[in-house]
Amino acid sequence: MNLTAFFNITTCGSDKAYIREAYKDGTAALFYLKNMGHMIPKLYEFSDITAQAQGPAKGIEPLKEILPDADFYEAISGFF
Repeated sequence: MNLTAFFNITTCGSDKAYIREAYKDGTAALFYLKNMGHMIPKLYEFSDITAQAQGPAKGIEPLKEILPDADFYEAISGFF
């Protein structure tokens, strides 16, 4: 099953990297985080991480429990 619609890593100099992932919907993102999310706290141990979740309110609401420190942005137009 392909859950990821988009994955990209970009760098800014030698000390910053940006990872962007997009999923087909909130269910796919939730599935990924429930199966791979155990790795996220480890990343916080050695990196300065800022997480964002963007999408329809219905899709991002379930992610708030798994990503309590993330910034959430509700899409008010776009793909539904």
